[in-house]
Amino acid sequence: MATPPAVLALSNASLLLLITSFQDGLAGRVRTFVREHAGADAACGARDERSIARLAVEHGRLDVLQALHRSSSCINGIKTFDMYDLADHAAARGHLDILAWLYQATGVAFTPTTLTMAAAGGYLDVVAFLRDTPAAVSTTRAMVTAATHGHLAVLELLHTHVKDVCTTDAMNGAAKHGHVDVLRFLNDHRDEGCTSQALIDAAAQGHADVVDFLLSERGIECSIAAMHKAAENGHIVVVQRLHDQRPDGWTVDAMDAAARNGHMVVVQFLHIHSTVGCTMTALNAAAANGHLKIVEFLHTHRTEGCTTQAMDQAATNGHLEIVRFLREHRTEGCTKAALVNAATNGHLDIVKFLVENGNGIQWTHDTSKKTRAMDTAAANGHMDVVQFLHEYSTDGCSVAAMDRSAQNGHLAVVQFLHEHRTEGCTTEAMDQASANGHLDVVAFLHANRSEGCTMAAMDKAASCGHLDVFRFLHERAGKGCSSEALVHAAKYGHLEVVEYIHAQAIRGNTSEAVLAAAEFGHRNVLQFLLDSMDAMCPYHAMVLATRNGHLDVVRFLQSRCGFGPLWNWQDAAAHGHLPVLAYLHSRGLLNMAMTKDAFDKAAEHGHVDVLRFLHAHNFPSHEPDGITSAVYEGHAEAVRFLHQHRREHNITMALVFAAETGQLDLLRLLHPADCAESCSTQAMDQAAAAGRLDVVKFLHHHCAGGCSTRAMNQAARNGHLDVVRFLHTHRQEGCTTDAMDGAATRGHLDVVQYLQAHRGEGCTASAVTKAIEHGHLDVLRFLLQHRREGGAPDLLHCAVGHGHLHIVRWLLKQRRPSPEAVAIETLARAIQLHHVDIFAELHAHFEHDDASMWTLVEEATRIGCRPIMARLALTCVDRCGPRLVTHLLTAKQRRSFQLLMQAHPDAMSLAWTPQGFLPTIDVALSSLGEREAADLFAGLESKTSSLCTEPPTTDCADAPGHSRAVRLQHEHRAEVSATGSTLADAKQ
Repeated sequence: MATPPAVLALSNASLLLLITSFQDGLAGRVRTFVREHAGADAACGARDERSIARLAVEHGRLDVLQALHRSSSCINGIKTFDMYDLADHAAARGHLDILAWLYQATGVAFTPTTLTMAAAGGYLDVVAFLRDTPAAVSTTRAMVTAATHGHLAVLELLHTHVKDVCTTDAMNGAAKHGHVDVLRFLNDHRDEGCTSQALIDAAAQGHADVVDFLLSERGIECSIAAMHKAAENGHIVVVQRLHDQRPDGWTVDAMDAAARNGHMVVVQFLHIHSTVGCTMTALNAAAANGHLKIVEFLHTHRTEGCTTQAMDQAATNGHLEIVRFLREHRTEGCTKAALVNAATNGHLDIVKFLVENGNGIQWTHDTSKKTRAMDTAAANGHMDVVQFLHEYSTDGCSVAAMDRSAQNGHLAVVQFLHEHRTEGCTTEAMDQASANGHLDVVAFLHANRSEGCTMAAMDKAASCGHLDVFRFLHERAGKGCSSEALVHAAKYGHLEVVEYIHAQAIRGNTSEAVLAAAEFGHRNVLQFLLDSMDAMCPYHAMVLATRNGHLDVVRFLQSRCGFGPLWNWQDAAAHGHLPVLAYLHSRGLLNMAMTKDAFDKAAEHGHVDVLRFLHAHNFPSHEPDGITSAVYEGHAEAVRFLHQHRREHNITMALVFAAETGQLDLLRLLHPADCAESCSTQAMDQAAAAGRLDVVKFLHHHCAGGCSTRAMNQAARNGHLDVVRFLHTHRQEGCTTDAMDGAATRGHLDVVQYLQAHRGEGCTASAVTKAIEHGHLDVLRFLLQHRREGGAPDLLHCAVGHGHLHIVRWLLKQRRPSPEAVAIETLARAIQLHHVDIFAELHAHFEHDDASMWTLVEEATRIGCRPIMARLALTCVDRCGPRLVTHLLTAKQRRSFQLLMQAHPDAMSLAWTPQGFLPTIDVALSSLGEREAADLFAGLESKTSSLCTEPPTTDCADAPGHSRAVRLQHEHRAEVSATGSTLADAKQ
C-alpha cells in the first residue's frame, strides 16, 4: 500500500517547512514584507506578484524576491516580461546582489537603461558588474548621465573599459551642474566637446569656475544668451566676468529680467556699465513682483518709465507699498484691472486704497475689463472685500457675484448678497453649487431664493458623486434629472449614486451607463448594472475595456458574456496594456487579421514589453514605419529592439528623425556602412536647424548626403551660432539671405554679427523690418549701422504699429525721421492701437497745425481713447475749446468730457466764457436729453458758478439755452453738495 502524501510531507522536515511557509498562495515572509511596506489591507489581499516583486527590489529584499520566484504562479507572472523592469529598478538603487541574482537565475539581458540607471546613481560596483556581462549594451547615455551627475569615477571606468561613443550632452550636462572636474576630464580625454549651451547653462546657474573654464580652456564665445541668463538669475560674479569678455553684448532684456527677479546689484551694475539700458518692462515687472527698492531705483535713475501695468500688477499681487509709491511719484495710473484683481485676490488694503484715492489716480479705461470687483471678490469668498465694496463703491455687482460664490461654496457671502443686494442670481447658482457638493448652499438657495435650478443640478451632482445633494434635490426640492445622470455616475464609478437611482426608479440610459462603466474600468458598477438593472452585455463594452487596459473588467465581461476574437486589440498594444494582451492571447481572443499596425503602435509609444511579447509570439508586422515613429518619439529601447529583431524599416526617415532629435547613439546604431542611398540632405539640415552640433559633425564625417543651404539658414534663424560657425568652416553649401533675415527676425545679434563678418550673402530689407516688428533694438541698431538694404518705407510707423516704445524712442533720438517729416498717419496709428505711451512720446516731439491736431482729436474721439484725448486737450483747448467740448458732446462722449474737465480744469476754463458755455448747453440738451445733460453738468459747479452768480450781459441773457442753463445749475447745486458729502464720508 502506497504511503499517503500527507504522511510523506509530515515525515520530511524540509518539505513541511516549505508548505507551512505559504499562506493563501504566498510565502509567509512575503506577506509580512507586504504588510510592513504596503499596509495590512494590501497584505490580506495581495495577489499581484509583479507589484510585490517591484516593491521587494525597491527595498533591496533579495530574500522576498527569491521567495516569489519559487512560486510557480510568480514564474508565469513576471519572469518573461518584467525582469527588465526589475533590473532597471535594482540598478537605480544600487542593489548589486539583486542584479547578480536576476542575471544568474533568470538569464535576463540587461539594457542600456539598466546601465544608465546605475551611472546616474554613481554606483561604481554595479557599473563594473554590468560592464562585464556578456550582453553588449550601449554606454552613450550612461556616460552622459554620469557626467551630468558628476560621478567622475564612473565616467573614468566607462571611458577606460568600454570603447563606445559619447555626445556633447556629457560636457553640457556637467557644465550645467557645475562639475568642473568632470569637464576637465572630458576635455583632456574625449573629443566630442560641447556646444554653446554649456556656457549658457553654466551662466544661468552661476557656476563662475565653469564659466572661466569654458571661456579660457574651451574657447567658447561669450554669447548674449549667457549674459542674459546670468543677469536674469542675479549671478553678479558671472555677470561681471561675461561683461569683461563682451562689454557690447548686453541687450535691454538683461536689465528687464534682473529687475523682474529682484536682483538690485545686477540692475545697478547694468545701469552703470550697459549702454542699452532697459525698457518699461523693467519697472512694470519689478512692481508686479514686489521689488520696491528696484522700483524706486528705476524711477530715480532711469528714464524709460512704466505703463499702467505697473500699478495693475502690483495691485493684483498685493504690493500696497508699491501701489502707494506709484500713485505718489508717477502719472501712468492704472486700469480697472487693478481694482478688480485686487478684489479677486482678497487684498482689502489695496481695494481700500484704490477706492479712497481714486481721484488722485489716473484711471485708464480698458474696454476688455467687463468684470466688476465685487463679482470676483464674492466668487473667491472674500467677505471683507465684498462688504467694503458694498458700502463704498458705486460699481456694484452683477448676478455673477451670487452665482460664483454659490459655485465655490461661500455660504456666508451668498447670505450677505441675498440680504443686502438686489442683483440676485440665476439658476447657475444652484446648478454649480450642486456640481461641487455644497449642500448647505443648495439648501439655502432652495429655501430663500426663487430662481431654482435646472436638470443640470442633479446631473452634475450625480457626475461628481454627491449623493447627499442628489438626494436633497430629488426628495426635498422635487427636482428632476436627465437620463444622463445614470451615465455620469457610472462613468466616474459612483456606485452609491447608481444604486440610489435604481432604488428610486429614476429613469436612466442604462446601455450607455454600461459602456461608460466598462470604458473607465468600474467593475463593481458594471456588475451592478448587469445584475440589477437588466442591462445588456454589449460587445462594445469589451472593446472599450480592452482599449483602456482594464483587465478586471475584461475578465469579468469575458466570463459573463463569452465574446469572440476582438478587432481592436492593437489599441491595447498602443497603450502598453500587456496584461490585457497576455490574457486575450491566452484565451485565443486576438484576431490575427487585425495585427498589421500593432507593432508600429507599440513602437510609437515606446512599449518595449509589448514589442517583446508580440515578437515572442510571432505576430507579423506589415508596416515599415514602426522604427521611424519610435525614433521620432525618442523611445531608444524600442528602436534597439526593432533594429535587432525586425527588418521592416524605413531607414532614411529614421535617420532624419534621429538627427533632428539629437539622438546620436541611435544615429550610430541605424547608420549603415554605406549611407549614400539611405542618408539624405534632410538629416543634416534638420540637425542643424535643431542645433545638434554633435550630430552635424557626425553626419559631416560619415554621411555622403551632405546638406543644403537650408542647414545654415535654419541654424542662423534659430540662433545656433556654433552650428553656423561649423558649417561655414567645414562645408561648402553656404547659405542665402534667409540666414541673416531669420537671425534678425528672432533677435540673434551674435549670429547676425558673425554672418556680417564672415559671409557675403548679406540680407534683405526684411531683416530691418522684422527686427523692428519683433522689438529687437540691438539688432536694428547693428543693421542700420552696417547694412544698406534699408527696411520698411517708414521705420517709425512700423515701430508704432507693433507697439515698441523703446524702438520709437531710439528712432526719434536718431532723427529717423526728422520731427518735421513725421506723418500724421503715424500718430493716428498710435491712437488706433491705443498705444498711449507711444503717442505721448511722438506728441512731445512734434508740432502740427490746427488742422492736423483736429484730425487727431477726431480720430481719438472715434476710437474712444480717452487718455490721448486728455493729452490733446492741452494742445488745442486754448485755440478751440468750445469747438472741442461741443465735438465731444455731439459725439456723446460723456466720459471723455468729464475726464477732460477733471484732468485739465485750468486749460478747460477757456471753454467756459459766457459766449462759449451757452452754446455748449444747447448741444448737450439736444444731443443727450435734459436728464442726461443734467447728470453731465453735475460736479462742474466751480466752472459754471460765475455764469449764473453775476448778471448776464444782454447778449448772454438773450443767448439760446440761457434759461435752461441757469435752471440746470440751480437744480444741481444741492445734488453736487450731497455728492461731495458722500465722497467725504466714504473717505473717512
